[in-house]
Amino acid sequence: MPDSNVTFRLRGIPSQYSTKNAVQELVERTLSIHPDTRFDVHSVAANPLEPTSRVATISFQVIPTSLSDRSKKEWVLEPQGDWYSDDIDGWRKPLVFDTHFSGFTPLQSTKQEDCEVDLIALSGLGGHAFGSFKQKNGPFMWLRDALPGDIPTARILIYGYNTTTVQSSSFQNLSDLGRALQTDIREISEPYRPIIFIGHSLGGLVIKQAIAKMSEDRYDQDVSILQSIAAFIFFGVPHQGMAVGSLVPLMGDQPNRALLESLGRNSDLLKRLQRDFDRAFGTEVPKVVSYFETITSPTAIKSEEKARTAQRVYPSDGENVRFRLPEGFRDGAPYTPLRSQGNRLDQTYGQLAMHNDNGWIHFSLEDETSSFTFTEGTKDSSPLPICTHTGNDGIQNNKWPEGEHYEIVPMCAQGMNLSLWRGSHEPGTQVRLYPRKPLRATSLWEIVDAGRGEYHIVSVNSGLYLCAEGFDIRKKIFGDVTGPDKINCRWNILPAGNGCHYITNVDADFYLNVAGSHSHEGSIVILWRPETRPNSQFMFKRAT
Repeated sequence: MPDSNVTFRLRGIPSQYSTKNAVQELVERTLSIHPDTRFDVHSVAANPLEPTSRVATISFQVIPTSLSDRSKKEWVLEPQGDWYSDDIDGWRKPLVFDTHFSGFTPLQSTKQEDCEVDLIALSGLGGHAFGSFKQKNGPFMWLRDALPGDIPTARILIYGYNTTTVQSSSFQNLSDLGRALQTDIREISEPYRPIIFIGHSLGGLVIKQAIAKMSEDRYDQDVSILQSIAAFIFFGVPHQGMAVGSLVPLMGDQPNRALLESLGRNSDLLKRLQRDFDRAFGTEVPKVVSYFETITSPTAIKSEEKARTAQRVYPSDGENVRFRLPEGFRDGAPYTPLRSQGNRLDQTYGQLAMHNDNGWIHFSLEDETSSFTFTEGTKDSSPLPICTHTGNDGIQNNKWPEGEHYEIVPMCAQGMNLSLWRGSHEPGTQVRLYPRKPLRATSLWEIVDAGRGEYHIVSVNSGLYLCAEGFDIRKKIFGDVTGPDKINCRWNILPAGNGCHYITNVDADFYLNVAGSHSHEGSIVILWRPETRPNSQFMFKRAT
């Protein structure tokens, strides 16, 4: 493999080295390489496990001598000289270069306060956390080099775990891998932040196992994570087993043979996993889309002439990678291999479209100019019901009839309403956008006079009050049990003059706002400074 195709991860970077140029200088001095030596710092991002340090990905035209030992996958180096200091705690920390990419690696430098969603990607059997999503014989890696430009408010993470097949000494089974992911996600998750999982092959099963473990344990943090999951995207994940006949002979008596055998067709383990995964969400299943291969691919075989060779085989029929979904969810779309050909993303990726009963979120992965974008559409040609500017039903001169139930519909997303996320009745559940149809009980609110011209907005289904977690910009909105005199659950509802209303705190210095004018399912609702844009205007639609 040419040196330029090897990507190194660098950890332990002090937080003051926040730019690619600064990290480049740090690497030059640490490795004592000439400034004219060509290498690229591709990404710099905050370490999710240690926010006071950063993580970078780097490739060299010629690998420096200090990193050239191919028998190693990790190098711990102590920068020398007075030029280097870690001003966080006053002592010098080592810098760690590696090529194994174990655990979480951040690929996006989104500021914490601007981050609205976590994307977590896992590679498959015999894959590599970084290399499996990287251009073959080139530096381009679509999760790092394309996705951040199109989803600037995402924290993009890859997760590395032991996927080695041949010459492995690992005793880990699927349960162990899932438990490890569960534990690691607890360390980096943020309350209320939506999570999208991307799983390739075995990676999808590890994700499902982690979800099943969270549901089984039911710790508060696990429940919070489950409630935050917005979607799963599965590429070639063998939900019902895979053809392992050509791989098992290569394992011999290796400890990981049992793991591979447990993934075979009609596996009882995978059947149980599917049942446990289904139970984790009940009727409120996050969006799920499964893709399967449509071209032949090489698989390993053993022969007398060579210890290992390959022959081309047909992938599993779509049935073995199809995920059993409720009616109306998209499943079983074809895909071709995940590696990019070097432009931002090429046509072989096709499109990722996540459907539901009412509309879809469209992740376009098909050309150089639109690599990963959110758009709204409908499942068929019929449009969504649209509220008009005179659509505040039953409201006269800002007087709210007692006992009426309302949907609260944002002007910027008229096919959505405000809802307690995932239909939860638990105090502290975040309020987000949810499709209007089918109408859910957790999307209905009653407007209750609180005196002094103020109102409580109360969930009809759960009795939870619409509350703010504090009074400042970007403070999230949630449902909670609270006393009626608490100021964080008292609201002004002010006419906007076009049939819509502003929902403000009692001092009217912060407005309820759909974050970033987003219009897709799962968009968060926050407090923001006063403004007249559609994402701060809401229509109250009386339930019929």
